[in-house]
Amino acid sequence: MLKVKFLRRIILASLTIAIVLPMYNIFFAYPSFIDELIDHTRYDATHTINHMISMHIINNPQFLKNEIIIDSAIINTFQEDRNLIKVKVFSAAGEIIYSSDDKNIGQINEKEYFREIVAKGGNYSQFVEKQTRSLEDELFDRDVVETYVPVMRDGSFLGAFEVYYDVTESKTSLDRLIFRSSSSLIAFSSGFILLIFIASFKATRNLADLKKKDSALQESEQRLKDISANSGEWVWEMDYDGKYTYTNPVVAEIMGYKPDEMLGKHFFDFYHPEDRGHIRHQAFEIFRMKEPFGEFISRNIHRDGEVVWLSTSGVTLLDKNGNNTGYRGAHINITDRKRFEKTIEQQITRLNALRSIEKAISSSLDLNDTLDI
Repeated sequence: MLKVKFLRRIILASLTIAIVLPMYNIFFAYPSFIDELIDHTRYDATHTINHMISMHIINNPQFLKNEIIIDSAIINTFQEDRNLIKVKVFSAAGEIIYSSDDKNIGQINEKEYFREIVAKGGNYSQFVEKQTRSLEDELFDRDVVETYVPVMRDGSFLGAFEVYYDVTESKTSLDRLIFRSSSSLIAFSSGFILLIFIASFKATRNLADLKKKDSALQESEQRLKDISANSGEWVWEMDYDGKYTYTNPVVAEIMGYKPDEMLGKHFFDFYHPEDRGHIRHQAFEIFRMKEPFGEFISRNIHRDGEVVWLSTSGVTLLDKNGNNTGYRGAHINITDRKRFEKTIEQQITRLNALRSIEKAISSSLDLNDTLDI
């Protein structure tokens, strides 16, 4: 009797896992990964546009007045270096004044989202799956993220940049991974369910009144907050000792300090106390090489005490004799990316735990079959 009860519990738990695992993979894990891919791509696209706008401002002083000045060479450079398949620039009236596809020039965007969101200073993005229509009713043969970023000066809307960011390769890889994983789980589940029914037939022919006594595997998902669409680059200059001599206003958005509050402070003053010693040493070792550097990752403390992860790139400033006089570069806030990476690690840990449960149950069934013999 005890053996039958134990087997009934195993059968119920096994059926639950065999059904839940493929369903979890298809209906929960896959949409979650897709959402994270889209949010991460939106962040990259918005950062690209902000950087493109910054380069236009640097190269075109008139850009700061009352209209957008187009430098097609800058835009072409970005299209060559990044997964941008299309770039458009809109005037304040919504007219396309530049497009990598000439046939779009002169068209006017009269959509509500442009007037109510973009023209009022808000970013706007949408994922466009291949063979579906974009916000402007264009048909694409690739998966793209369509992103609008407004150009604002003193509260006035000057126009907007729009890019179509190609995510086909990333989404295809994710689709392939999920398909293989789901196929393996379904094949395993089918075989496992067959073994379960064979075992249940041997144990008892009447399990109609069996009550569920084993709790179903609980599902939980953790989603990242929306990645800030307006995250820009914190541009800075430092002297030889690593003291800030200039920072742009973006520092307030990233670290909570006004630019003048940063002057005279060492860059490592804002490092996390646990990292300050060895990260500071690594930074000065890089400085001593007198070569351009990038992707230098550091953990910093925001004014309110929060941790801020920064990716730093820059160059060493040299005098005419080749002596080091300071440094110039930019910090990029990658805190959301770090959180995303942590979430992926947690998802992988959960899947590994589920597979361990499957193996344990399979071993128990094998043991019962041996005892029956």
